[in-house]
Amino acid sequence: MKTEILQKALKEGISKGVKSIFFFPEFPPLGNKKGIEKLGSRILSNKDIDDILKITLTGWQRERFEREKEIDYSFEVIKGIRFRFAAFYRMGQVSIVARPIPVNIPSFEMLGIPSVIKDFTELKQGIVFITGPAGSGKSTTIASIIDIINQKKALHIVTVEDPIEFV
Repeated sequence: MKTEILQKALKEGISKGVKSIFFFPEFPPLGNKKGIEKLGSRILSNKDIDDILKITLTGWQRERFEREKEIDYSFEVIKGIRFRFAAFYRMGQVSIVARPIPVNIPSFEMLGIPSVIKDFTELKQGIVFITGPAGSGKSTTIASIIDIINQKKALHIVTVEDPIEFV
């Protein structure tokens, strides 16, 4: 698989506004918006999936994937557009899901976050945990909180996130 095929599927997914793009062996690239739809007609092989990993993983990430059989990581395939990738084994075969990371940080109002959470932006010290399952909006919530703080104050903020989504 060449880089162009990966980029084409990701660009198509973005243009259709999908939340997730699936790269599974024996299927074409698939997107999920309000149901599954094809993002191309080429059926992917195990080699195609491995080629995506070669393009998007660093050496140490590849070692970690081979050891742990799953990995979450972020990568910029298309200039200026980052994706969160999850590689894992599905029915004995390597599969990948890519989720586009928004270029602009959504506001609290756009996210529908309760206004009481905005109070976290006024904390002078302490630790805040934001937890939840994959795809529930943790990184976006954190980015929105940090964006508000950055607009008001010059502070050192430490976040622990793996993978890093918003830069």
